Amino acid sequence: MANASKANCWACVLRSDGKDYYAIRAEDGKFYDRNGTGLAKGFLRFQPRGQFRVSSNFNPRRLNPVTGRVAPHRGVDFAMPQGTPVLAVGDGEVVVAKRSGAAGYYVAIRHGRTYTTRYMHLRKLLVKPGQKVKRGDRIALSGNTGRSTGPHLHYEVWLNQQAVNPLTAKLPRTEGLTGSDRTDYLAQVKQVLPQLRFD
Repeated sequence: MANASKANCWACVLRSDGKDYYAIRAEDGKFYDRNGTGLAKGFLRFQPRGQFRVSSNFNPRRLNPVTGRVAPHRGVDFAMPQGTPVLAVGDGEVVVAKRSGAAGYYVAIRHGRTYTTRYMHLRKLLVKPGQKVKRGDRIALSGNTGRSTGPHLHYEVWLNQQAVNPLTAKLPRTEGLTGSDRTDYLAQVKQVLPQLRFD
């Protein structure tokens, strides 16, 4: 670690298996890699509070327990008591918050241009379309609405309009620097890198 004190760290490097990993603080107070890419995870894998059993996995050819037909299960079902707070897994904008047939009460959140998350079978909606949300915000309470065999949350992740397995999908990192912020940061990196040496 270079120039670190108890209260202030502006840059560090970690060497692992012969490879160096950098974290350098920008003017906004956040840390980025050498190229200005954000280091923090942009999404939670799922709810940070509590452990919930997976009652039905992502499966492109699942036998639907209600209809008896083979149909894609585009998300993961988490068994949980009704009324459990459902949290937004990342920053975004609510694009759907309504009751809709088999999904029951559901919420869809768009996260930038490529990711959308969906939360279904809810008991109560706590957000409205057009509302901006942050990672960890309460968006609903879990329930048993729509076509459901018991209290659970059906959770989907869509990447470029394709459903992906929420438990294994590559999650986005926080946004990186752009424009003049990135240019200024890269100039700062050039000055800092020579000081980050292992002796």
